[in-house]
Amino acid sequence: MKIKLGKKFIPHLGVIVLIALGLLLTRNWHYETALFPRVGCTVVLIMAIISLISELLHQGRKRESDIWVASHLSGEPSL
Repeated sequence: MKIKLGKKFIPHLGVIVLIALGLLLTRNWHYETALFPRVGCTVVLIMAIISLISELLHQGRKRESDIWVASHLSGEPSL
């Protein structure tokens, strides 16, 4: 399976880098002070990685929701 990098790759990668930077900046903070930013950054980082993987795997396929929206916007009758 060949993976091509699309237009959505750079924003996903940008979010991942910024969140990772946020985690790195809190490494010298006191435990209680860094707890909330670390938990938040970890959750967002996991979701961004899942979103990036999903986008890379489903890049060439049209989703059913995309087809449904396109048919309704063009005025074609629905099934």
